[in-house]
Amino acid sequence: MASGKCKWMLLLSVLLAAALKTTVAQDYCNPDLCDPGDDHIGCNNPGGFVPSCQKAKKIDITDEYKKIILDEHNKYRSTVATGGVKWLPKAKKMSTMTWDDQLAQLAQLNANRCVQKHDACHNTANFRYSGQNLNHIKTFGAGDDIGNIPQVIKDLISSWWDERKDVPSRMIDSMYDPGRHTMIFHFVVLAAEKSNKIGCALSQWSDEGNPFLYLVCNYSFTDIIGLPVYQRGEPCSACTTGCNSAYAGLCNPDEPVTYPF
Repeated sequence: MASGKCKWMLLLSVLLAAALKTTVAQDYCNPDLCDPGDDHIGCNNPGGFVPSCQKAKKIDITDEYKKIILDEHNKYRSTVATGGVKWLPKAKKMSTMTWDDQLAQLAQLNANRCVQKHDACHNTANFRYSGQNLNHIKTFGAGDDIGNIPQVIKDLISSWWDERKDVPSRMIDSMYDPGRHTMIFHFVVLAAEKSNKIGCALSQWSDEGNPFLYLVCNYSFTDIIGLPVYQRGEPCSACTTGCNSAYAGLCNPDEPVTYPF
C-alpha cells in the first residue's frame, strides 16, 4: 500500500514539474525571449481578433491543411537538397520539417490582427531565433468566402518557393542582405537547414468588401546574416539518424538540430 502511494506521489511530482516547465515556457513577457525593445506577440495578448477586423474568422488548420503545409515545405526542401535547383548546391544535412503547436498558436496571434505585417518577436523557450513567412490572397467578386483553400495554401507557399530564382549560390554559404528590391527571404527561411519545426495559422477577413485570406507560418529558425543557409554536400551524407524515405535527401524527422547561439 505504501509502495503504491509512493508511486502516485512520484507521478504527481513528475506531472507538476512538467506543468511548471510549460508555464515558464509560456511566459511570453520574459524579456530574454526578444531583442531589446521588441515586444513579443504573445505578451499580455488575450487572443481573438482586434476590433478593427471586419467580418473576420479563424480558418482552422485541419489535419488536411497541416499535411499540405508540411508536404509542400518538405517537397521543396527535398528539391533543394538533391540538387533540383541547378544553380544552388546540394545539401548534406537538410532537416525534415514537422509540426509545432506552439509556433502555430503564435502564428494565430499574428493572423488575428487583420493586417499583413511581421510581428517583432515570436520566439519561444525552445526556438530563440524563430523565422516567419506571410502571404495572402484577395478575391474580388467571389462572395464572402474563398473556395478551394487547399489549393490556395499550395499557391501561397509556392510564391515563397519562386524566390529561389534570385538566390545566388554564394548566399548559401553565408547569408547576406541582397538589397531592398530583391525578395528572397521567404525562400531562405523555407530552405534553411535548421528549420525543422513549423506552425501556421489562417484567418480571413473582409477588405473593402472582398474576402482576404491570410497565411502566417512560424519556423524554428530564421535567416541570419553571416551564417550559412545550409551546408553543401551530398544529400543526407551528414545526417546522423539516417535518410527520410518519404522525401529524398532529407534527414529523418528525429534528426537532432543544434543552433549556433
